[in-house]
Amino acid sequence: LLTAMSMERCLSVLFPIWYRCRRPKHFSGITCGVLWALAGVLISLNFMGCYYPMGINCIQLLQGISIMNFIIFSLFPFLSNLSLFMKLRYGTQKQHPGKLYVVVLLSVIFLFIFGFPFSVVVFLEPIYLNLFYIHISYLLASLNSSINPYIYFLVGSCQQRRFQVSAKAAFRRVFEEK
Repeated sequence: LLTAMSMERCLSVLFPIWYRCRRPKHFSGITCGVLWALAGVLISLNFMGCYYPMGINCIQLLQGISIMNFIIFSLFPFLSNLSLFMKLRYGTQKQHPGKLYVVVLLSVIFLFIFGFPFSVVVFLEPIYLNLFYIHISYLLASLNSSINPYIYFLVGSCQQRRFQVSAKAAFRRVFEEK
């Protein structure tokens, strides 16, 4: 979902005319469906290649899947949001990013920080097995899964550097566009 959200935000800023006038109505749903299907294909390849002997080298398959996983689900959202941030910050029309943009950017940064070690461990696990690194990468991946509500709360409750609102109001403010 972060990849699809990153793509939406990036398209809306980099190509604003196309996004408003020609963007397909179900673009977000189609993007999410394609990404979920791709994730399903990658997991199916992993399952079929490593658990059913089909003449495929499991180690090479896992390395290829981890590279694709990293590029599509970590690196692409990170780079697209970085380019978006640069355009908003240094473009001809300098705009202050909205709260939703800040949430997406922080989510993608934390995805890269906490999700990247897991991708590296999955890539290196068949070659270099170290239980300490595996456990640390699982811990970071778990943190990645649970950090988004905290980001929503902090961005939604931050009003001129003071935290004065309830959690419900903070979550509501994040998703308001003004």
